[in-house]
Amino acid sequence: MASNLTRDEAHDRSRLVEVRSYHVDLDLTGGDEVFTSQTTVTFGCSRPGAGTFIDLSAPDVTEIVLNGRPVGPKAFDGDRIHGRRRHGAPPVL
Repeated sequence: MASNLTRDEAHDRSRLVEVRSYHVDLDLTGGDEVFTSQTTVTFGCSRPGAGTFIDLSAPDVTEIVLNGRPVGPKAFDGDRIHGRRRHGAPPVL
């Protein structure tokens, strides 16, 4: 089960990240409890290079891409996907 976002984390992230859009594709044909998805989050960042995270409740991930480059499943700690935006790169996770 994913950990809950704390009030302090929500406050800090709201000052850092401006979400512009979410695009979610779900494939519900795989079973009753587990399904696949592909999600794209486009956001702006007030401090380029700062780290942030996306909460994810999932048993595992197969691929994570940040700014068009593979990050690898190790960025997922079981509750969150952690990312750091490169200066000048388009902010997409």
